[in-house]
Amino acid sequence: MSEDRLAYFSVTCYLVFMLDKRTNVLLNSTQYKVLTSLSKSEGVTLGELIRRAIDMNYVNKLRENRGARALNEIDNINKGKPKLSNETILSWIREGRK
Repeated sequence: MSEDRLAYFSVTCYLVFMLDKRTNVLLNSTQYKVLTSLSKSEGVTLGELIRRAIDMNYVNKLRENRGARALNEIDNINKGKPKLSNETILSWIREGRK
């Protein structure tokens, strides 16, 4: 089997298993024209463009928010605890080496 056919089947199988929800979207004529133009120039379907837009605008923001929350939680771990200076840390290291 040629590599092109193998790649086609790989992509087809991926799409069959990954895309399992369907929805209808109403667009105004300007939105439709923009999407069809992009679709033709990029060689992808309208659905693929919409999925990409969802990923960029919503999925990535969710990930960023989770990351920001995690960083805030890490920052809060040390709240109320005294800050250690570099000199203090170095003195502990030197003392431990004795």
